Amino acid sequence: MELAYLVNNGQQKKYTFNLNGKLITLVNGDFVNGWKFIEDQNKIQFSKGNKVIDVN
Repeated sequence: MELAYLVNNGQQKKYTFNLNGKLITLVNGDFVNGWKFIEDQNKIQFSKGNKVIDVN
């Protein structure tokens, strides 16, 4: 999964990722395949249980 682009409308950031050729858009707190998307102070991560994956 790679970050394709980011839209910041001043209230909420929307991150669009390329996931196996399909574009998905997520905002802070959304879930995808059981993973929670977290955006905190320009750091983005996915978490599931005790596992955390940083997105560069």
